[in-house]
Amino acid sequence: MDSDRLLALVGGLYEAALAPELWQRAVNDIADALGAHTSHVMALDRRSGAEPVNVLARQDPAAIRAYMDDFFEIDIRVPRMDATPPGLMVLDCDVWSPEEKRASPVYQDFQRPQKLFHITGAQLGVENHMTWYGVSRERDDPFDAGEVAMIERIVPHVRQAVRLTCTVEELRARDRLLGGLWADAGRGVLVLAPTGVVTFCNAAAEMLARAGVIGLRRDRLRFREAGLNGLLAASL
Repeated sequence: MDSDRLLALVGGLYEAALAPELWQRAVNDIADALGAHTSHVMALDRRSGAEPVNVLARQDPAAIRAYMDDFFEIDIRVPRMDATPPGLMVLDCDVWSPEEKRASPVYQDFQRPQKLFHITGAQLGVENHMTWYGVSRERDDPFDAGEVAMIERIVPHVRQAVRLTCTVEELRARDRLLGGLWADAGRGVLVLAPTGVVTFCNAAAEMLARAGVIGLRRDRLRFREAGLNGLLAASL
């Protein structure tokens, strides 16, 4: 893979870190470059059970929930993969034997119908989270050494992007909690991105908007006074 394409793929990951709706596109672009089909990127908060990111790309959107609800707890590979060093390449054959695979309802009832073959990836090692990034074929054709090396090269960037996603979600959760407390105290709170887009608005701020004290138009904040709008623009 030439360096320009690699940089574009890495850039897509860091865009997804700040806009989770872009994770599907980012991992699909990587899968295309690798000759893979399905990608799975997951971060599960061990403390709260929240899932800052859990994308099973190029599958029925219900598939990831089916896995988490029906198969995750009985998947013998999960603790084995969770115990591996971050970034270490894990092949399908590394985490279960052929006999375990054939006997597993995870494989027979989930993976085979979804055509998830030769899963290859790594544990990402994000603090306080159970994490994984992997790709798979839709045919019985293992990744070759060059493809595995490229997955290994991508993994550190996936790790950093997932860490950013987890950090941003923690901040958003904090905003939701504090925003609720401030609303109870009668304080209106808005959080704006550097672009000016309102990313959080608590109940008290919504009341100010309904009263016309502030304006919220097209996800942007506007004041009645032009001078205040100028200060807002300068601050951004």
